[in-house]
Amino acid sequence: MINNSLKNITHFFKHTHIGVPILLLCVLAMIILPLSPLVLDILFTFNIVLSVLVLLVSVNSKRPLDFAVFPTIELAPYFMMYTNLMTYPLKFRQHVLAIKEKLTYAKTASRFGVGMASLMRWNRRITPLHDAQ
Repeated sequence: MINNSLKNITHFFKHTHIGVPILLLCVLAMIILPLSPLVLDILFTFNIVLSVLVLLVSVNSKRPLDFAVFPTIELAPYFMMYTNLMTYPLKFRQHVLAIKEKLTYAKTASRFGVGMASLMRWNRRITPLHDAQ
């Protein structure tokens, strides 16, 4: 039963060429939607494993063409690192908003190293830390 459904799924992706658009939508969703700490931990782990795998394959390849896909695989960890670094925990955002009430947007942004647009977006969506407790 599982094997048959797996064959159907692989057949669908092979013959409809829908795999790449779905992958791109998943990538965009990772950038736009906030990710839970568990998902971030899994992505960090996957990033480290993929980096070690690339390193081992590149060291053990005898000819350059044995690992011709290297530039593509090399960029994947950087993308994952970018998506992981651009997410901030809720407590941090609440703390920044609590301090923002005493400072201007520009001073708060430079103090914490975040963009002013992020501060404005957080201000609309998040309750500051002293109000949340």
